[in-house]
Amino acid sequence: MTTEKRTKKDLKEILADMSDPEKVLASPDIISADDLLEVSYELGEYPYPEKIGNKVYEHEKQLLQAELLKVQVWVKEEQKRIAGFFEGRDAAGPHAAEAAVAHVDRVEHAHAGLDRRGSVGRPCP
Repeated sequence: MTTEKRTKKDLKEILADMSDPEKVLASPDIISADDLLEVSYELGEYPYPEKIGNKVYEHEKQLLQAELLKVQVWVKEEQKRIAGFFEGRDAAGPHAAEAAVAHVDRVEHAHAGLDRRGSVGRPCP
């Protein structure tokens, strides 16, 4: 975006424009996620305006896990397939998400060949 100092008012207007579905759809320009995050970060709203407490975090996590279980039941009942793409690395290591999915798969299924997993090499600089 830009390196010049922007006021909070300017940043809020930019963020409002970037978040307005009608303006976004009407614009031929593509809004990059990096630009959106940059504005949110400058406003002090990224990653969150304030840290949430453990009780709230655990409650939200429980709700999300319930939604994942609903998807799992639907996939089994409808015999659907899911493609999951995990990007990036976290503190757990480069293949942590893949290992977690593999663990759930081993618990859920007796057949090791029901899924296919692969890793893509890291991007070139």
